[in-house]
Amino acid sequence: MEQEKFTTKRYTVAEYMALEMRSDFRHEFFEGEVFAMAGASIRHNTLVLNCAVALRNGLRGKPCRVFVESVQLAVEQGRYYNYPDVAVTCAPADLLAERTIESPVLLIEVLSKSTANRDRSWKFNQYKQLPS
Repeated sequence: MEQEKFTTKRYTVAEYMALEMRSDFRHEFFEGEVFAMAGASIRHNTLVLNCAVALRNGLRGKPCRVFVESVQLAVEQGRYYNYPDVAVTCAPADLLAERTIESPVLLIEVLSKSTANRDRSWKFNQYKQLPS
């Protein structure tokens, strides 16, 4: 199942960020379009949690943080924002950020039948643009 577009309206980044602050649901942003994120299964949630716990334990004492699902990633400022399943960052600016990180050293997407094609192709190509 493809992601459902939130609306046909084109949003500015500021409008998108305001939407995210007041919404009970997460949305991805790509070049002015906003897409609602699908809910996750229990299996998906378990895999994400297991990855995050293992990474957090392995990084204990290091200046890095592990984030899951609700921390936003700016893949390209002003162009593409999403929520990876698991992200690790050691960048000082990211460690101080309240909501959005920009320089992850590791991203994990747990694949499902409905998201695998998008995650392996389009989203992976977007992630490859990150300088980190």
